[in-house]
Amino acid sequence: MEPGPAKTNLLQTAVNQWAPSRGSRHSWKYYQNWGGGFRSVHGIVPPPAPQIEGRHKIQASLSMANRACIAFAAMAVLGPGSPVPSREGALPTTNGAPVPSAIVPQETGVLLLPPLDTEPWADHVLRQRQFSVRRREQYELISRRFKVYSEALAARAADQDPKIDLKNVTERTAANLDALARRSGARWVVSLEVQEVAGDPTPQPGAGAFRSHCRVKMLVWDAAAPGWLINGPYVGHDKGANSSPILSFKESIDEATRGALGQLIGEYAANVPVAPVGKVADYLAGQTEPFVGDPQQPFAGLKTH
Repeated sequence: MEPGPAKTNLLQTAVNQWAPSRGSRHSWKYYQNWGGGFRSVHGIVPPPAPQIEGRHKIQASLSMANRACIAFAAMAVLGPGSPVPSREGALPTTNGAPVPSAIVPQETGVLLLPPLDTEPWADHVLRQRQFSVRRREQYELISRRFKVYSEALAARAADQDPKIDLKNVTERTAANLDALARRSGARWVVSLEVQEVAGDPTPQPGAGAFRSHCRVKMLVWDAAAPGWLINGPYVGHDKGANSSPILSFKESIDEATRGALGQLIGEYAANVPVAPVGKVADYLAGQTEPFVGDPQQPFAGLKTH
């Protein structure tokens, strides 16, 4: 349910307080594009569930009895071999297997699918959010020397018969991701869907701080040992140092992407010197074959490599 005119006007006024001296990129219209719809500065939208750290922790608010009931119900509906619905926070594997410990990054092909946005106003925000997700995914994988396949190579694989519509979230199934891996030669296939970007209530309204969160759903399919390495949501938060709503939204998307992907690759050392996120629009623009970074060679994108 959308807030009434009074609350909407208050939100617009609050955003516009940041707009002077910052130009059109911090206007009310731009805020709507990045934050989506009528999101709250101070309390219109309830705060998200707290982010959970660690692969095996669950929300403290669930009692042991609740946990047992939920697990029993999930098994009754889905069957013992089906993935249990994931919770917000850390991402468990759905096939019960840990990430392979013998992975050699430069020998492990990772295919990146175009990021999706499934909020109701996705038509207005998709391009901006794809931009943020794409740069972060590429940076994290390239800096750890994984063999990276860009969205262009994913599109090439999807165009083979039978065709796969990468813009349709319902077609990002295990079977289709496995087919994309086989067609491209990658081992892992990564899909990220932005589900929500919203402002959070702040402890001291009007104090100049703006807080926000981003919820994404990440899928990572392993074609070599068929099964999900990751299948579930992850909530990332901005770092709390932004006076601009727009910068806060961007940062929460970036942190959600970093955190979700970090569940899989966080233990691998970043040994390739890559230009910082924000300095390069698309590290893999123009890619025609998989790319592996060189620890001895600074990398600022294929166009300058």
